Formats: sequence, C-alpha cells, structure tokens
Amino acid sequence: MKIETIFDLSADEKKWWGVTIKQKRNELVRTPEFYAEYAYEALRLSTEQVKQTPSDVIESLRETAWHRHLEDECVFHKEIITFLVENRDIPRDILAKLYKANIANKYTNLTKEELFKKMTLLVGEYAGRIMPYLYALSLSTTNSRRSRAGKTFERVIEKILTILDYPFANQARLGNKFYSENGIGKIVDAVIPSADGYASNRAKCALLTMKTTLRERWQEVVEELQRTNLPHIFLLTVDGAITQNVAATLKSYNITIVVYDEVKKKKFASFDNVKGYEKFFAKELPHYISYWQD
Repeated sequence: MKIETIFDLSADEKKWWGVTIKQKRNELVRTPEFYAEYAYEALRLSTEQVKQTPSDVIESLRETAWHRHLEDECVFHKEIITFLVENRDIPRDILAKLYKANIANKYTNLTKEELFKKMTLLVGEYAGRIMPYLYALSLSTTNSRRSRAGKTFERVIEKILTILDYPFANQARLGNKFYSENGIGKIVDAVIPSADGYASNRAKCALLTMKTTLRERWQEVVEELQRTNLPHIFLLTVDGAITQNVAATLKSYNITIVVYDEVKKKKFASFDNVKGYEKFFAKELPHYISYWQD
C-alpha cells in the first residue's frame, strides 16, 4: 500500500490554507483587548497597586494575558488540523492509510506502553508526510504571535492609563485623519492628552510609541522623528536587552526609553533619557497632564 508524501502545496492550496488558517484563528483566538481585560479581572488589581508597582503590574498583566492566549491557541491548532484532515482528501487519505498500516486490527494484544509507542510513531510519520501544511501553519502562528504580543502590550498600557485616569487618545481614537493631516506615521501609538491638544500645542503633549522588543526597530522611531520633526517621543518597551549604546544614540534624537524599573536600576541608572515605569507614570506623565489642567 503506497502512502503519499506531500512535498509542496500548489498555489491554490496555499491560498486556501492561508485563508482557512486566518478564518479559524479569528474564530477561536480572541482580540488583544479581550486578553488585556481578562488579565486585569483575573489579577484583581487595585488602583493603588497600579500606582505603586507599575512595572510588576505590566509584567503580571502581560504574563496572564499571554497564558490565556496560549490556551485559546492550543484549541485553534487542534481545530485547524482536524479541519484539514476532514476537508482535504490527500491529508485524510494519508492518515487513513497510516492508521490501517500501523494500528487497525493489528495489535490487539499490545500493552498500553507498546500501543503508545505505535501511536507516537504514527503521529511523527503523519506530521512528516504533511509538513508543508504544518510549516505554513507555523509561520502564520509565529507572525500572529508577534503582532498580538505587541497589540496586547499596547492594550495593557492603555488599561493602566485608564485606571490612573490619565487622558489619552490611542490610534483608534486619533483616527486616520489625525495621522494624515499631521504627517505622522503609525509609529505614534498614543497621544496625551488628545488629538485636539496636539493641534493646539504639540510641544506640551506626550507622544507614546510601544514596542515589546527593539532589536533594530528603534531605528524606525528615529526615522519617524526625523521625517516629521516631532519634538520628543516616549518609547515604551519590555525589552531588557537594550544596550547602553542604543540608549545613548536615542538620547541624541530626543527619545526617552521607558523600561521595567529593575532594568533601569541595573543597566541605566546614570541615563537620564531612560525612565522606569514607576517614575514614568508617577512623574513624567503628570507633568504633561498638569499643563492641560491649569
């Protein structure tokens, strides 16, 4: 009995699989807003906790949200592979033949351990024979995780701003008109206090950009400031691998980095353009907000 192996997907099959993955993920994996709100409710955080230990709060919110996301992602992966086997002839036929050749009516006298070993071999061989489907799914999941991690981080920061009753406008509130009229790219994730405030006196507004990891992406922020002549921007991150050289470079472009308090203490104690989250929420932002309250 010949068992087929899939070495590549046709253009039409790649398109179908890509669309199917996206549809199923949207059905089964919730939005970053959901996960951020779920984490807040699950942790039962008080306003006082947010004020006193924002670094710990951000870390806990992100970790709780991520674990909940992974639970949904696990269900998604189960459902998408099941859907593939049920709806595509070749993957279904491969599994049926492998089962018939290795399991069905062959090993009724096997111990549980022996049967488990046979099942393990079947799963491994099946994965190898449909690898192009799994590879495309893996790439899609990796890209989705990056995007969702970043958006969830943004929602976590927005949640803290809301708890602290700080006025702000995120990208959704600012709208495309704000970006086009001001020639600003979407590198700006939030404006404090508002779009109207920016139009009135942008020098008195706090502009926030949020990136979970920097690597070379900090250059995007530099390019945006140079292109638009923005006066200053806060770069919020949870990346503890930032180097002192990068911090020094960003200082020359009037970019303030905001990091976990522990990172600030250990690596950037002498850097005035690197702030910990505690000082950022307790002093930096209130300084800007006070101008609009007078």
